[in-house]
Amino acid sequence: MSDRISEKAICPFYLSVIRSKHFKGIECESLDVNLGFHTSHYVRLFTFGELRDYTELFCCDLYDKCPYYQAVMRAKYPDC
Repeated sequence: MSDRISEKAICPFYLSVIRSKHFKGIECESLDVNLGFHTSHYVRLFTFGELRDYTELFCCDLYDKCPYYQAVMRAKYPDC
């Protein structure tokens, strides 16, 4: 799934999908600006179905409706 999602993702803040037995999530750009560290933000989901549904809905389609996209936009581009 992660390869397909990475190919289809259109959200400018999307970085990757993480799928393991203990963690299912999406890595996005960090909310923090100029911390002096390279950081990223993870959206953790609890089932593979939720991961698929969330990425298909937000990362690959309606990214501007995603609450994490909106939070990153407010943090990085407060004047927009």
